[in-house]
Amino acid sequence: MATRCEIAISDRSGQVKAKLYRHFDSYPDRVFGDLTGDIPAAFQKLKKAGRHFNAESLAAMLVVGSVDSNGVPGIVPCQNTHDDLAYRYLVQVEDESSVTVEMDGGIRSERIEFL
Repeated sequence: MATRCEIAISDRSGQVKAKLYRHFDSYPDRVFGDLTGDIPAAFQKLKKAGRHFNAESLAAMLVVGSVDSNGVPGIVPCQNTHDDLAYRYLVQVEDESSVTVEMDGGIRSERIEFL
């Protein structure tokens, strides 16, 4: 059985700008580990392209970065909340150099900083 999760991405004010759905491997250690690498990588790619780092661009980069060697994304945009989720994560973009990641309303929280 798959371990599903939702990853909501909000701006500084806390308004959710994008919701993503991950069907497999959504355990906290895996998701926090992936986000710790994927978010700084997304920031660097956006910076190199001269684009702003914000909630919407981060969501797009996480989807693109999740595409496997067969061209299938591991994370997809979603509009509706699935009712069989094991976990919910919130990624809040704090500024141009940091985000905060929370699991299930603050059970676990980590700040990710990058330059």
